[in-house]
Amino acid sequence: MVMIKIRRYLGVGLAVAVASSVAQADLSDWVNAVALGTPAKYTSTAIVVPSDVDIGVISPSPGLTYEFVINCTNAGLSSTLMGSRNTGVGTNSALKFEQYADTLSLGITDSGVADYTMAPNIPDQDSHVAFVVDPAAATTELFINGVSVAVAPYAPHLTNLVGMGHWYSPGGSVDTLTGTIYGVAVYETKLTAPELAEHSAAFLSTVLGSPNCFGIGCPCGNDDGVGGCINSSGSGSKIVAQGSQSVGTDDLVLLGSDIPPGGSAILFSGTQRLNGGAGILFGDGLRCAGGSLQRLGIRVADGTGNASWGPGLLTGASWAPTGSTRTLQIWTADPVNGSCGTGFNTSHGLDLLFAP
Repeated sequence: MVMIKIRRYLGVGLAVAVASSVAQADLSDWVNAVALGTPAKYTSTAIVVPSDVDIGVISPSPGLTYEFVINCTNAGLSSTLMGSRNTGVGTNSALKFEQYADTLSLGITDSGVADYTMAPNIPDQDSHVAFVVDPAAATTELFINGVSVAVAPYAPHLTNLVGMGHWYSPGGSVDTLTGTIYGVAVYETKLTAPELAEHSAAFLSTVLGSPNCFGIGCPCGNDDGVGGCINSSGSGSKIVAQGSQSVGTDDLVLLGSDIPPGGSAILFSGTQRLNGGAGILFGDGLRCAGGSLQRLGIRVADGTGNASWGPGLLTGASWAPTGSTRTLQIWTADPVNGSCGTGFNTSHGLDLLFAP
């Protein structure tokens, strides 16, 4: 086989460093997130490694997603999350936890043609892995813990009887996995990056939601790639969520930071992202939330630039119905020493998918 190395995402180590070491407590959250989102054709949280599983007839059009929540190790020369060959259906392919041979990287194998090494795997830690297949473009995009990390020029189609935790073949399987597959979901479509980020966060219990619309392309060069556009505090304002996205539980809390100290701050939501998630120019910052907007409360930032909203934001609220995704953002007053002189700025955006 020809070894083809694909681009690697150098930030993966940062993205996965907060992964939990105990997944079972979080598996139900992942199951709930999967159930609320795009319907899966096949799901299971009872995978035995290795085993042969009939996932049903999976149509490759308009796309495919193979999603796993796992804790595995790099044992042997190569190991497989899911694969089949010589079955007469689909492609002779394997989705690898470790690509051959001893690469310590996730990848895909096109049997007898090529091994595609994609990005470093995460051994001995709970992790969320998804292969998003585009048959029309003949590519597969790999997501690790909700982050897109690599693209390979091959579109595997795994359907009907497959090996879970090994590469199944009627003549004998190979590349057995050492570890645990907590759950797997297969979709007859390409899941979006925000939805995969939601699934990953649910499983790993790291941060809630999908942050987006960071301060890139700001009005007067006041860019900040990890917050909103830079304000008079010297940084861009940030928004994070704690608690849960359950409307019934109503324990969601939104935290703002790096707001101009003592300044007014308004939390608001929108029904869609603006400009594909890049935002549009707005005062000294970018407006990320669009569509139908709703103010959720005004606060005055403390002396360190922090403010909070919630809990109690969701009970009886019409702005966040179950199953909806909303983009949240913080508007901040910045009348003195603001970067561009308009008198106000914004945080980056945060997408939340609301559960029952």
